[in-house]
Amino acid sequence: MTGIFPLVELGGSGQVINVALANGFPPETYLPMLRPLMKSFRVVCLLPRAMWPGQTPPIVPRDWKADVTTDLLAGIEHHGLREVIAIGHSFGGIASALAVKERPDLFRALILLDPTILDPASSAELARLRASNAPPESYPLAARALRRQDTFAHRSEAFDYLRSRGVFKDWNHAALSQYVDAGLVQTDAGFVLAWPKEWEAYYFRTIYPNFRNDIPALNGVVPTLIVRGEMSDTYVEGTAAEVARLWPAATHTVIAGEGHLFPQTAAEQTSEVLQKWLSSAL
Repeated sequence: MTGIFPLVELGGSGQVINVALANGFPPETYLPMLRPLMKSFRVVCLLPRAMWPGQTPPIVPRDWKADVTTDLLAGIEHHGLREVIAIGHSFGGIASALAVKERPDLFRALILLDPTILDPASSAELARLRASNAPPESYPLAARALRRQDTFAHRSEAFDYLRSRGVFKDWNHAALSQYVDAGLVQTDAGFVLAWPKEWEAYYFRTIYPNFRNDIPALNGVVPTLIVRGEMSDTYVEGTAAEVARLWPAATHTVIAGEGHLFPQTAAEQTSEVLQKWLSSAL
């Protein structure tokens, strides 16, 4: 991992794929999905500030465009990356798409994995909370993140704790083990989350609310694939249908039977979808 604008070399050589992460999920949790791509591509991850050493969330919240997209573009420039294939999961997808919109000359293709595109009601509620300067605890996802246990005596304790909770309860043993290995770092206090819960809560508070308005300007700019989890509670069917109407030049597909975290829970199937599309689109 390099210093300023930290970049993780995940493996492979050739044209660059940058993976922009979902909130709370370190890059190594994507390795089962990404390893087959490394036969043809150099796969890297420009880390968000949540995983930069010594960084704390801003006192004055901004939004994903101001925070994550700005850093992503600066990191691409700093490391001299060009013709980047941007793969973004969840909020990483939105940051990647906004980066493509701002600097299309830096990118070759765009892949969005269950992007966080809010429905109108959720956007309105977010606007209300921000206008009232509501505290972090007023944002349901942020409040849940702040309540999360983030220190464990050992990795096996973390595994046992997580496997019956929330998004992890349906994960298979291998996927959860991968998360526990990658998602915890050892300190004098025990094993703590590599992605601090304070940053997770911050990103949930600072969702970019109006991505729909950006879609027309992205249509046809670079080859684009958008993948939805059939059971996702984030990129839901109605929103996906609207996005398909606004973004007809993109390829739209679904991972059957999977939720928002299909890059981890259905890594092999997702990788096959990506490989097939990349082989035909580039």
